[in-house]
Amino acid sequence: MLQHGDEMNAASTNQQAVPSPRVRATKSALAPGRPFPQPFNSSLSINPSPTKTMKAIVTGLALMLGTVLYAPAADVEANWNKHCASCHGKDGSGDTKMGKKAGAKDYRDPAVQASIKPEVALKNVKQGMKEDGKEKMKPFADKLSDDEIKELIAYIKKFEKK
Repeated sequence: MLQHGDEMNAASTNQQAVPSPRVRATKSALAPGRPFPQPFNSSLSINPSPTKTMKAIVTGLALMLGTVLYAPAADVEANWNKHCASCHGKDGSGDTKMGKKAGAKDYRDPAVQASIKPEVALKNVKQGMKEDGKEKMKPFADKLSDDEIKELIAYIKKFEKK
């Protein structure tokens, strides 16, 4: 049996050529009384208007920007474990080697909890703390956003013993 492309050889050898499925489909699509097949949806525009293109670009940029602006802050417990627990302890007790050396407060104590002023705590975490020229706590402004620091200050409340 001959395939498409062998028609020239078929004439010389008196064999009948069998068109490929693609040729058969095209021939049947072009049969009398059938409309010419459309290669794509003719309602779609190949060259959209500049206005539509600009709208698509602006929409895409807005979605990307929204994702960046509203990306959730890192998990507060992960931040505590990464930045605070080495001194303040995972339980907020301050009972660690570094915590004892720096004089970290025991956040489980209700009196300590009552003395925490959020605006002062925010400043101390951002700028760090020094006493007699010695650094007691390093600054975290370059590592944590204001929102992450505020979440950590709120997180401290969970350590209070009632």
